[in-house]
Amino acid sequence: MGRKKGSKNKKNIKKEKLDESKINKKRTPGRPKKDNASSSNLNNTDSKKRKPGRPKKEEKIIKPEIVNNLPSEDNSNNSSYKVSYESTSIEVGSYDVPKTVKKGKMDIDARQMLNDLASLERLENNENTDDNFSPIRKETMDTILKKKNNSFKFSVIFLTSAIIVLLFALYMFSSKAVIYIDPEPKEMTSEFETGLNYVNIEDISENVAAVRVSASVSLEDTYQPEEKIAKTGIAEGKVRLINTSNISQKLVATTRLLAEGTSDLYRLKDFVEVPANGEIVADVYADQSGMKGEADQTKFTIPGLYENRQKEVYAIAEGKIASEVKIYSLVSSDDITKAREIMELKLKSAVRDEIQKVFEEYLGDESLVNLNSDDWKIIDDTLNFRLDSRNIYATSGEEVVDGFFMDGSMYASAIFVNENKILDLVISNMEDEDLIEGQLKVNVSRDNFYYDYKKQDAFTKKVYLNIGISGEVEYDVNDIINSEDFISMSSSDVKQFIEEKGIDAKVRIKITPIFRDILPSSPSNIEIKVQ
Repeated sequence: MGRKKGSKNKKNIKKEKLDESKINKKRTPGRPKKDNASSSNLNNTDSKKRKPGRPKKEEKIIKPEIVNNLPSEDNSNNSSYKVSYESTSIEVGSYDVPKTVKKGKMDIDARQMLNDLASLERLENNENTDDNFSPIRKETMDTILKKKNNSFKFSVIFLTSAIIVLLFALYMFSSKAVIYIDPEPKEMTSEFETGLNYVNIEDISENVAAVRVSASVSLEDTYQPEEKIAKTGIAEGKVRLINTSNISQKLVATTRLLAEGTSDLYRLKDFVEVPANGEIVADVYADQSGMKGEADQTKFTIPGLYENRQKEVYAIAEGKIASEVKIYSLVSSDDITKAREIMELKLKSAVRDEIQKVFEEYLGDESLVNLNSDDWKIIDDTLNFRLDSRNIYATSGEEVVDGFFMDGSMYASAIFVNENKILDLVISNMEDEDLIEGQLKVNVSRDNFYYDYKKQDAFTKKVYLNIGISGEVEYDVNDIINSEDFISMSSSDVKQFIEEKGIDAKVRIKITPIFRDILPSSPSNIEIKVQ
């Protein structure tokens, strides 16, 4: 519906009443009339506080010759005047209504501006200003300006210092460190004692780690004494027996033959029969040692025959008959002792070879095809010898030409072990050992495997060995250390800590900034790189 004619809005009615009350309202006694040019207004304007942290705008200077032409408050007309403010013009009218000028985004009250100019001693307002204006002393304005300038400078210095400190703190707290770790192989040695059950060779199988083998041998040999002597032998040679008669002639061994010229006596070695009207060659030797011998074609007579028969049967040297120097060995008691020792050593060596031969032949059986003889090794310290016989066929002081004879027999037994079985046992033992934190396993090889014989127990049928092996430890560095371990540590402390953790490695540390030697206090700024 439309509004009724002649009706007014309630708000408009209230506004009209308010305007009438303002017009008819009288000032109360004691309250001074508002004067835009009053000194109180100027003081209030000058004493306005600026917002904190906002520096005061710099005012520009009005030339004195222009300021002197400014009108006073007694001017009754409402005409306006212009003041040159460098490049800015300020239009000033009646003081009842202050005029403003815009400079940038700030509205500046004209009277406030004039008062500020007066405070800078660029305006002499003793004659041209209203009596309500109170002059500002020079010392007071200098102090105010100085305090403002000092406050502004202090704020700038404080703000700059705070920014520098903040940036430095951020730089320091943003430091980072990288620890480069290059692990080196760590060798680990394991030694322990173990007892292996052994069986006889007849009971060997794939699961057996030790076996006992026995054998017997007999041996014959000769021994050459160390002392040698030289002797001249009996002259020996050959003769041709001649028979010129029609009757054969029999001659026994040792028949004498007399050499013509030297009259040296020789004898036949063997029985011979010289045929009638024939001849025969026979061996002869000197009757005594030291005889020089006879020349070729020397004639010999046979003194044992009749004189007439000696002319029919005789001998002629068949080549030269001479004596020879022979080398003899003289047997001593030391030779006999040494011969016994040598015989025993030869028996031990022979019986060991026989044991090895017996073992290999037994493993060659078709039922033991899965057993490789190369995996088995004899333990020499387990050889158990028994000397059955040992004979020396010589006496002290005897002279022999080709040494003397000796013989003997021996029984022995020994233990063979399977090295693969022992190696498996060692690896299992190393895996059961307590590894330090981060160590995963130990890589072992046959080249670093060894064992030594300790003892043998025939009652329990066990052989005890000292077994050892060395290998390289495999470990994970990140499982041993972490970034939290190195908070605020020095570089030297980091290296010492890693070494104490059992890690053999080359360590290199990079810290930023470079002039720092201490790692960051935050673990998130510490990085560990394993190369």
